[in-house]
Amino acid sequence: VSPDALFAGTVPKLELTLSKEGIDKLTKNPRDFVTLTLKEAGGVTLEKCSVKLKGSAGSFRQITEDRPGFSIRTAKSKKSQEYRGLTKFQLNNCAQDGTMLLETIAGEMARRSGVPASRCTHAYVVLNGKPLGTYVLKEGFNSEFLSYFFKDTKGHLYDGAFCNEIDGPIEVDHGDPDEKVRLTELIGATKEPNPPLRLLRMDRILDIDAYFRHLALEQIMCHWDGYSFNRNNYRFYEDPSSGKFSFILHGMDQMFGDDRWYVFRQPSALVPNALLGDKRMRDRYRDQFFAVYEKNFRAVDWPKRILELAANTKAKLTPFDVEEAKRFDQRGKDAADRVKHRLDAVHAQLEDVAQLRSLGGKANLAKYAWDRNADEKARAARVGITDYDKKYDLHDPVRS
Repeated sequence: VSPDALFAGTVPKLELTLSKEGIDKLTKNPRDFVTLTLKEAGGVTLEKCSVKLKGSAGSFRQITEDRPGFSIRTAKSKKSQEYRGLTKFQLNNCAQDGTMLLETIAGEMARRSGVPASRCTHAYVVLNGKPLGTYVLKEGFNSEFLSYFFKDTKGHLYDGAFCNEIDGPIEVDHGDPDEKVRLTELIGATKEPNPPLRLLRMDRILDIDAYFRHLALEQIMCHWDGYSFNRNNYRFYEDPSSGKFSFILHGMDQMFGDDRWYVFRQPSALVPNALLGDKRMRDRYRDQFFAVYEKNFRAVDWPKRILELAANTKAKLTPFDVEEAKRFDQRGKDAADRVKHRLDAVHAQLEDVAQLRSLGGKANLAKYAWDRNADEKARAARVGITDYDKKYDLHDPVRS
C-alpha cells in the first residue's frame, strides 16, 4: 500500500488507546516506546503499535498535559504492520505554529524545489476517548521516505539531534552505526585547512548543488532553526548510488517569520562555511538560489495554495468537530498572509540585489537582518580554517 493517497488530502480521525501502565511509563520515561492501539474511525485497527513522546524546547508536552506530541511505529513489535503505507510517522501538536499549516506548505515548497522533506496531512486525534484536536501527521524518516528521493535506500541516514553539528553526537536513523568511513570523510573535508583541496574533497563527498538548494530554501523561508543557521532540525543521507551526502529539511513549523531576514545572510554551520569562502562557490550558490526562486516561488501562487489546503482541512474535519473545522478559516488566512508578506519581502530584497549588481547601483541594506554568530571565526580557527575572514564580505553574494 502506498501512502500517496493519505497525503493527497485525506484527514483521518485517529483514536489512540494507551493502558494505565503505558501512561505511567511515558510519564517517567517519555522517550521510551510503549504499546499503543491505533484505530482510524471507519477504518483499520492496529494492535501492538509503539509510541513515545516527541518534541523539544517549546513543543514538548508530557502525556498528562494537553496535546502531547507522538512518534509512532506500527511495525516495531508486529512485523510488516503499516498504517496507510506508513510504518513510521509523527503526530505534531503544532505548539509553535498556530496556523497548523506551515510545516505542510514548507514541505511542498521543498519537494517542488528538489529538496527532500516529509509529506504532511492533518489528523483529528483522540486519546483514550478524550479529543485532543487537530495534529499534523508527518511521515517519518526511513527507507520508505528515502525511496521517494534516492535510487538506493541502503545508505546511512543521520539525525543531527538537538543543536548538533555533523561532527557532534549525531544519531543513526538508518544503516550500520559502526560503519563511519563516509561520515568521517565528510567531516574531514569540511575541516581541510587548504582551501583548494577542501573544495575538491567536498565535491567528492557532498552533492553541492543539492545542498545549495537546501540553503536557498532556508534563506527564503527563514528557517532559523534548521541546519545552516542553528545546526538543528536536519537529517543528512549518504546515497550509495552517488557516493555523496544530501541534506534533508525538517522541523519547519516556524517558517516565514522574519520579513527582514536577508536572503544572502551568512550561515553559521560547518558545511556552508567550508564552501562559501570561494567565489566560484558563491557564484554557484547564487545560480541555485535564483533557479529555485524563479521556478518554485515566482511561478507559484503559494497564498492561494495555502487557502486551498485550509479549505480542504476544514471540510474534512467538519464531521469530527465543527468548531475546530471553522478555525481553519482564520488559520488559512493567517498562514497565507504570513507567506505573502515574506515572499513580498524577498522580492523587494532581490530588487535591491539588482541595484547592487548594476554599475554605480546603490541600495539600503541596513533594513535587513543578516547577523552572524560571533563565535564562528573562533570555531573556524579551532578546526584549522584560516581563510575565514575572506569568506563573507556580506555584500559579495549579491554582486557579480
